[in-house]
Amino acid sequence: MQAGAVVAAADGIVSAMYDDPMLGRTVEVTHTQHIKTVYSNLTVEDAAFISVGDYVERGDRIGTVGDTSISELADESHLHFEVKLADQAVNPLDYMSE
Repeated sequence: MQAGAVVAAADGIVSAMYDDPMLGRTVEVTHTQHIKTVYSNLTVEDAAFISVGDYVERGDRIGTVGDTSISELADESHLHFEVKLADQAVNPLDYMSE
């Protein structure tokens, strides 16, 4: 896999793709039981990989780590990853298995 590749953490539907004013290029994947995974600070070119409504399986490529996050420009390029339950951020370790 290409360095910097971002893959889906679990099976789901791509429910949103947008440019967050602070976190940059963002992709949201909706899973079962009101769980979403959120991937931010992606490259703008990531739109070529997926579209809203696409079904993705765990491990499918959804983007590439970029530097689109204004709030984290001083940091090295990295993925901003969140897990949300009913739109509230939760500890990813409580919801993701190996």
